[in-house]
Amino acid sequence: MSKPEASDVMTDGVIAVDASDTVTEAAQKMKKNNIRSLVVLEDDEAVGIIAGKDVLYGVVAEGRDPTETQVAAVMTKDLITASPHDSVSDIARAMINNDISRVPIMQGDRLVGIVTQTNIMETWPGYVELLEEQAASGLGDI
Repeated sequence: MSKPEASDVMTDGVIAVDASDTVTEAAQKMKKNNIRSLVVLEDDEAVGIIAGKDVLYGVVAEGRDPTETQVAAVMTKDLITASPHDSVSDIARAMINNDISRVPIMQGDRLVGIVTQTNIMETWPGYVELLEEQAASGLGDI
């Protein structure tokens, strides 16, 4: 059996938001679609991710107005991406090493999907072993 690839576990049809949209618009889109994050696009290029914690820490905790604050001001900018043929184990290690829970899947310049920790745990039991290794090594929080 071959190693699972991103294309085997990814969610297709990624819901995105524009960097110039307000945080309120992004939060409403997350709620409507029952998701915890959105890929952020600028000129149709993936430039970041906005997650619930970005809204909480970057807007609410700072006393900013979410109807005035643009997504670009609070999104996570250091985007780690993968291709559809990257192995799930490599993506899982990247998540653990970078303390992230989702990785956009790019085919060239085109956003084709997203892999989340949930996708991996549902389809690849080896991910739990990686988390256990991380806990044993003391390299990060679980």
